[in-house]
Amino acid sequence: MKTTKILGGVITFKILVGAATFTFLSLSYGADGALVPHMKNNGDQGFNLHVAAATGEIEKVRSLLNAGTPPDARDARGEGNALLSAALQSQVAVAQLLLSRGAQTGRKDAFIAAITNGHLNFIRFLVQQCPEVIDEEIIQCAKDYVSPREPHTGDIFTLLSENRRP
Repeated sequence: MKTTKILGGVITFKILVGAATFTFLSLSYGADGALVPHMKNNGDQGFNLHVAAATGEIEKVRSLLNAGTPPDARDARGEGNALLSAALQSQVAVAQLLLSRGAQTGRKDAFIAAITNGHLNFIRFLVQQCPEVIDEEIIQCAKDYVSPREPHTGDIFTLLSENRRP
């Protein structure tokens, strides 16, 4: 999650999902000088699913899915997906729910996000749930992003290499 201060005294909280940035909360100063929250909720169920996934609100994710939001829903701009949002914040329980409800889009991106952010538990989870996604690009990503000095480096390389698809 990224916090940005922009012109006009507005503070914006954003979630970065791949190359896309989603604003989900803005704070501005009211007439009395107090901060006033402005929560983004424009009826875009894909967006709401992404935010709930990234913040680990599993009951909200479940509720949105039960209400008919597809697990692979994109936001109104056609960007991102909830599985990637969960991966960026290492929300394993949310990812498990999304996959159990049929999420297919973004599994490779989720691997890459987990690797680049060092989320070893999320990587382990993805290896168990969708090993068929592991390919040379994911192995190369691990080589590029995981420092040999990090204690879990061997775990990541071994885990990915042993489960790599032919």
